[in-house]
Amino acid sequence: MKPWKVASLKTRSAANRRASSRRAAALMVVLAWWLAVVACSRNLAPQSQMNATLQAAPTQTSAIPTQTVSAAPEIGATADGGQANPQPAAPAREPTSTAGPLGPNPTSRVTQEPPILYYTQAGDTLNAVAARFNVQPKEINSPEKIKTEGLFDPGVLLLIPPRLGETSSSTPLIPDSEVIYSPSALDFDIKEFSLEAGGMLAKDYREWRSNGWYDGPGVIQRV
Repeated sequence: MKPWKVASLKTRSAANRRASSRRAAALMVVLAWWLAVVACSRNLAPQSQMNATLQAAPTQTSAIPTQTVSAAPEIGATADGGQANPQPAAPAREPTSTAGPLGPNPTSRVTQEPPILYYTQAGDTLNAVAARFNVQPKEINSPEKIKTEGLFDPGVLLLIPPRLGETSSSTPLIPDSEVIYSPSALDFDIKEFSLEAGGMLAKDYREWRSNGWYDGPGVIQRV
């Protein structure tokens, strides 16, 4: 065989070997990729199926019944190490009074209020004062002798039981003779007194009443 043919054959055989090795390497790469895809698909399939199952399953809500849990009964241990029958706990006893026998009822002390100190005024009688303070005439006391009939002298001290809720002071703020007609006001001249005082009534004060005009002293006289 000629030398150039031998060289050509060697070149072809080397090229064939290189092509075969490339195909084998490519085949190995494809095979490895395929195995990886198969493995991943197997791992993903259950997860996807599970998700699909969860999505397909209807959501059900049901009311959870509540139960009142009572205290468990106490269980005592027997001598042989076993457990005796459960025994419920004894109910709590109500506290009992340990006070001794009661003696006779003690007499209650009634706090008495002090009596009303009233000084008689002109025109007072025993029955009138008793009716005014809602007491009986015999319940009224005094350091002096009480007149059962007739008028009291002014300024007599009377001790009267406190039967009324609210009373005013027995001391008069203004004597009756200063504000009402009485025997002591027979000689009292209102106009003369107003002029001597020199107040507003003594000036040109006028007021219309039901039957005409009146000056200051005239208004006081009419009232």
